[in-house]
Amino acid sequence: ALGQKTLILEELDSGAFFLYTYEGGVSPPKKKDISLEEIQRKLDAAEGRRKNHEAEVLKHLAEKREHEKEVPQKAMEKNNNFSKMAEEKLNQKMEKFMEKDKKLEEVRKNKETKDQNSEEGISEN
Repeated sequence: ALGQKTLILEELDSGAFFLYTYEGGVSPPKKKDISLEEIQRKLDAAEGRRKNHEAEVLKHLAEKREHEKEVPQKAMEKNNNFSKMAEEKLNQKMEKFMEKDKKLEEVRKNKETKDQNSEEGISEN
């Protein structure tokens, strides 16, 4: 059967005919025998790939957890900074109002003193 040639006539749906030669009995290439060392080497390589993949997954999860911790901390810091800034602005405004109030009080006292002096001056005449 090896090396035997056969002529085959085949008709297509379109009505055309093909004639070709078939050399039958061609055997598939032989598989080489794999040694135990080769099998062990492949298993070790697969184990190494699995461990590397597992390490990458764990690293990714650790980074994700770290990020999840950082987000609320950053939000809290931002909120605290905002609160401090708002408190500082409020204190500055309060100081300005107190200074303004103090000046108004001084002006009032000066006016009262002036009015009293002018009344005394009028009553003396």
